[in-house]
Amino acid sequence: KNIPSNSVTTMSGFIEEVYTFSVPPPAYGGSNVGGSAPPLGLVEETVVLSMENERLNRHIANKPLGPAGQAYLQEEELRAQQQANQRKGPVKHESWVDLHNEYADILDQQELAKFRRHFRAFGANDDGFLTQDAVKDTMETFFGQDLTRQQIQETIAQIDYDGDGQLSYREFLEAMCGLKSGARTKFGSFYKVLTLKNPAFWVQRVGRANSAI
Repeated sequence: KNIPSNSVTTMSGFIEEVYTFSVPPPAYGGSNVGGSAPPLGLVEETVVLSMENERLNRHIANKPLGPAGQAYLQEEELRAQQQANQRKGPVKHESWVDLHNEYADILDQQELAKFRRHFRAFGANDDGFLTQDAVKDTMETFFGQDLTRQQIQETIAQIDYDGDGQLSYREFLEAMCGLKSGARTKFGSFYKVLTLKNPAFWVQRVGRANSAI
């Protein structure tokens, strides 16, 4: 069988496969016994793949990104931000009293008291954060169907300002301020529908949150 010189032959599942690259593999640097070049080793294959990756990156850099490419870059930026936040260590918990004083010029005391109950009703943990699991549980209970992790991440991404993958009380209050001013976010839209419908399970959760305050 004739295999182009710019190809690499591997064995995958006992089936021979040929991968063709746009650039020829580098010359083998070892001994050439019998005049025939030995097959590429791991190092040589890595070099070839690196060269091909650089070529693709140069090609992509000269082309405008489509919606899929932009979404991929946004996901990568979010992942990098989350990793950076994890290296910084846990975020210091902010007092709800201080936050209420800070937002008192935007939200009145009745609204602040309601939002604090609702934040707890969503399932805020002892550290004062809404995890993705807590939001997922509330949304799945409301819609009556399973949701993917990606759907939950998309719901909170717009208001997860520090990119740590969870919602602090400050971020929750920011979303409520945005909702009051007419700003549309996925989380804010869900919250609005949830509180307007006010299903029985939500009434029970709010009641338990109120008694715990």
